[in-house]
Amino acid sequence: MCIQPLLESLPELLVQYKVIVALLRASEPPKFWDEVANIIKISYNIYMKNYLSEVAIFSAKATTGTALAYLIKDWQHIMLCLSSQTSANFTIKFQGSFSETAPDFSAAQSATNRWDYIQVKDYQNNAAIDGDTGIAFAGTDDVRLFELNTNGLKYVCATITARSAGSVNLHLSGFNNE
Repeated sequence: MCIQPLLESLPELLVQYKVIVALLRASEPPKFWDEVANIIKISYNIYMKNYLSEVAIFSAKATTGTALAYLIKDWQHIMLCLSSQTSANFTIKFQGSFSETAPDFSAAQSATNRWDYIQVKDYQNNAAIDGDTGIAFAGTDDVRLFELNTNGLKYVCATITARSAGSVNLHLSGFNNE
């Protein structure tokens, strides 16, 4: 097939398309190059993958703290796997933002640092867990699966609060229905 070499090179193209688009936007017509970048990205998602490989957000984290912000705007569904070890006792909350640039999730919310705590849905019992409440582990280790409510969001983050024992693992994965 003559298209096979192109499809095999799409992962590299997807990684570099933002750089290419930035360089080409200086030329006319810019809308054309935006469309080329979208075609590359769409082709990659259709032919190569419709999911984001699992990303470790926290790995045996044994302190309170806020993770990095993750750009998730290209994914329709964001799944989380939360696990604990050594009789963990903590609360974790998830944050989201639709700002153009990632907010500072570790700083207070404000008119210029726009984010909020977001709801998650528990796969165990289909319960919606309020973002302001978060998920609490109380000394019994467990593995839990959740879906983030990310409609329209661009960035998500997680913060561990009130930790007194044990450690936390959190993995994120994105999926599309295509």
